[in-house]
Amino acid sequence: MAIHRDDANNPHAHVMLTMREIGPEGFGKKVREWNERELIAKWHEAWAHDVNRVFEKANRPERIDHRSLEKQGITDRVPTIHEGPTVRDMEKKGKQTDRGDINRAAKTHNAIVYEMQSYLKQREEILQGLAQIQGAPQPKSMKQVDEEHNDLYNQRREKISEIKKLETTLKQIEQRDLLLQERERLKEKIKEIEPKGFLQRIRKANENEIRGLHRDLDRVENRIINEHKYTPNREEIPIIQKEMSVLHGAFKAMDRAFQEIGRQRSQMQQEERMRRMRQQAKSPAQDRDREWER
Repeated sequence: MAIHRDDANNPHAHVMLTMREIGPEGFGKKVREWNERELIAKWHEAWAHDVNRVFEKANRPERIDHRSLEKQGITDRVPTIHEGPTVRDMEKKGKQTDRGDINRAAKTHNAIVYEMQSYLKQREEILQGLAQIQGAPQPKSMKQVDEEHNDLYNQRREKISEIKKLETTLKQIEQRDLLLQERERLKEKIKEIEPKGFLQRIRKANENEIRGLHRDLDRVENRIINEHKYTPNREEIPIIQKEMSVLHGAFKAMDRAFQEIGRQRSQMQQEERMRRMRQQAKSPAQDRDREWER
């Protein structure tokens, strides 16, 4: 076993085990079954169990889970990927890497989701605390529910608008790339049929076809200049996709809160309709009673 404490941010240990059986006569054959995924999964589960027991004994709130986010049923968080020593060393020296960029985008996305979940949890705790202080639960008024519903509705629309803008940008990059390919194709075609020798130039061979190709080339060039003057380069696609991932995560968190307040709003509206119906049903009887009194 080798325990590494040279990096305060990454304390870890390397444990090396033999893959051979050990019996009275020493080492035996290799046990290939130890490489099976099912067994490794059980070891992961046992390790998580033991670590969580240590946390529990130390009265620590942290817990670990050996399962992937997908198997845990967590869909609003993005998993990070393994970086490795080479990538970590490059990042420490200030060199950006693809793996580092992916993990940074994932952490930003997860932080937004976590902040939204923390906000909803904290808000619920505050409301519960106020209800206890006041001695009885204080339900929201219809006005409060409407305001919260409208706020979340507008926030969702803003996120949808931002996502659509990024989707449009990706389509523009794709269209610009197609135009660039078309431009190169036209140039190659013109080069292919242009007169090569003296006699061909005198005879103006393929003159009409070449003139038509030049018109098409001018049209493509104008579209590239006018329609895609501010279109980002293809190299920015991964950055745009990561930004979209972050926005999708934030939208999911907002949408869950919006659906919940929407259910409360619908229930309150239904209760208000029932109250009015009961009130209307009582009114004729009250009118008759007053008439008899007169």
